[in-house]
Amino acid sequence: MKILKRLCFTLLAAVICFGNINMTAYADAMPAEDAWYVGGYYVVNSDEVYGYTYDYVLSGGPQEIEYGFSRGDVVYVKYAVYRMGIDWADCSNLTNQYEDGFVLYGWVDMSYLTPYDEYFAPEPETDPPTEPPTEAPRTKKATTKATTKATTKAITKATTKINTTLTTNAKTTDEEKAVLATIDNNNDNNDSSSNNLTLLLVGAVVVLLAASAGLAIVLMHYKKKKMSLGQTYNESIAEQPKTEQQQAGVRCCPQCGTPNAVSAMFCKKCGTKFN
Repeated sequence: MKILKRLCFTLLAAVICFGNINMTAYADAMPAEDAWYVGGYYVVNSDEVYGYTYDYVLSGGPQEIEYGFSRGDVVYVKYAVYRMGIDWADCSNLTNQYEDGFVLYGWVDMSYLTPYDEYFAPEPETDPPTEPPTEAPRTKKATTKATTKATTKAITKATTKINTTLTTNAKTTDEEKAVLATIDNNNDNNDSSSNNLTLLLVGAVVVLLAASAGLAIVLMHYKKKKMSLGQTYNESIAEQPKTEQQQAGVRCCPQCGTPNAVSAMFCKKCGTKFN
């Protein structure tokens, strides 16, 4: 029974540790007391933008570069902090630092970051300006011709601008879809890895429980068998005629079967008192 209790406590401790591992995978401490949570995707809006180390931004250490960016790079900002007159963003490529493929980009000046929705928002369409005729009409025919020419030119310019705007919006939408598809694929892969790990650990716990139960049953069966054999032997010893034992000059202990002197009051091995 003691062995079974120890196995149960061991399994309980393993389950508690497994739960703590899953909970700490999503619990990260604030990098500084004055930091605030952001939790969103941003786009780098300029070239030659750099992410700096934790020691430089938060501890005032030497200026060291952690990562370099180009215009259009997408980053995930988890925390932000105000240092040296600048709002700094803690940037990475994934939302969870315990996921496979996680890369820490360092601290980036937030003036070089634009929220993802604002960066990919389509430009508002505006009405094309109408250009008045440059020369005053002299006759009705000239007026009609000038008006027709100006109208045609305005329509052509407006059509060109609208086509350009639609092409730009379509191109921007394709880029946005590609980025979102990449992010979704990364999240799906990370979720699949987490699920596989969870199933593996649960399977290991189940196997350990089954093995412990089997071991406990075997030990209990062995103990009962041993007790039964000892009891049978003691009964056979006790059933021997006392006269036979006394003739041999010994007295066998009815508990453990050890030979003792006839005059002995207690067994010299187990201490059982003789009647």
